[in-house]
Amino acid sequence: MIELKGELDRMRKVSQWDQYEETHQKDQKKQNKEPGNCYVSCRPAKVIETLPSKTGKHGHEKMHITAIDIFNENKYETIQPSSHKISVPEVDRSEYQLIDLTDDGFCSLMLSNGSIREDLWLPDGDIGDAIRKQYENEKSLLLSSTKAMGLEQIMSFRQMQD
Repeated sequence: MIELKGELDRMRKVSQWDQYEETHQKDQKKQNKEPGNCYVSCRPAKVIETLPSKTGKHGHEKMHITAIDIFNENKYETIQPSSHKISVPEVDRSEYQLIDLTDDGFCSLMLSNGSIREDLWLPDGDIGDAIRKQYENEKSLLLSSTKAMGLEQIMSFRQMQD
């Protein structure tokens, strides 16, 4: 019986999320430290509030975490034991010079090494409209993007100093 259980454990498939955590998890934090980034509902999110609750009849002291998704600004709430560590996503921010906007919504961007990148969409909403308006007025723009969990999105922009 024990040999069979061991064989089943070796044959067990690791879920896509487990594989992601094994290869991309940068750090783990204790939940009672200052707010930062964490995974909530399998999404990278910025912690905006942590509230401890007292120990109850089910053991551990709990931590109520409120976080906002870094890409779509949805608000998430979760409760986890405060003695456990939480996974922290690796979040990278980059700046690119805007070269061109295509009709189908892609941005042509120049990287710091001079190469061109054309795989990021112009964001919808106010930011995208403001970028398009500034570009049509022939302003030189630097676009800032955020990348986490294989997703990348333009989050802000600023006018370049001439």
